[in-house]
Amino acid sequence: MSLLVVGFAFVVSCKGTPEQKEDKLNEEIVDVSEAKKDLNEALTDSINNYEAYKSETKIKLQENARLIATFKDKKPANDNYKKQVAALEQDNEKLKAMLDGFQQGNEDQWEQFKLDFNTRLDQLKEAISELEKRNKE
Repeated sequence: MSLLVVGFAFVVSCKGTPEQKEDKLNEEIVDVSEAKKDLNEALTDSINNYEAYKSETKIKLQENARLIATFKDKKPANDNYKKQVAALEQDNEKLKAMLDGFQQGNEDQWEQFKLDFNTRLDQLKEAISELEKRNKE
């Protein structure tokens, strides 16, 4: 069956004048050229989106580091408090490493990375807020 389809496609493609075939070929070349242009634009958009996300996220991580540093300076710390602050600092550093180590792949990988990363970032921010709230009491 597939041989019949291929044969039919060959016969159909052989029909027409040389000028018609040349016109068809030129149309296909233009289509390929436009597809390459679209792909390049999509890749550029993807890179720009990644760079923007990375910049915005680095600012958030820097703010986390600043807040964590204030915890170290605020009150005489007991061992439990010191451990909590150290854990927050370590989590923040892990997130920095994740962000710096991410290698762009396909769109699904990027979306999954953002989802996982944002969840972890939100959890860290919540933990920082909780410690900050307990520190004020």
